[in-house]
Amino acid sequence: MRLLTNMRFLTMDDTFNKVELFSKIDELRFLVKNWNGYYDDPIDLEFIKKAQDFVKNLSNDFLLIVPKVVPMSQGRLQLEWHHAGCSLEIEFGEQIVYLKCSGESCEEKEVKTQEEIESLIKWFNGEV
Repeated sequence: MRLLTNMRFLTMDDTFNKVELFSKIDELRFLVKNWNGYYDDPIDLEFIKKAQDFVKNLSNDFLLIVPKVVPMSQGRLQLEWHHAGCSLEIEFGEQIVYLKCSGESCEEKEVKTQEEIESLIKWFNGEV
């Protein structure tokens, strides 16, 4: 695992923290039309549910750095992790798409399963 300093960890079997991340995602439902000043629609409730289902279904056997929860245009949302030149962004929209970067090298693909997402998080944590 990468050496992480000044970062908060979340264990997914810690109910309070799992609920905290779930709640951060849920807060996006309160954004109204034009929330960003560019006349974008509110975050789609279906996409919020996708992200919350992801959190609910995470395995309990690994540590996770708490991601940033980011609203996006076109009703989408994203979870973002950034540390030491590595980034992982998982976008919840019509499809679930990830962008993972290490240094100058980046890869972007659609995700089809919960296991794929968990594998990406383990990559970010330096476990694979």
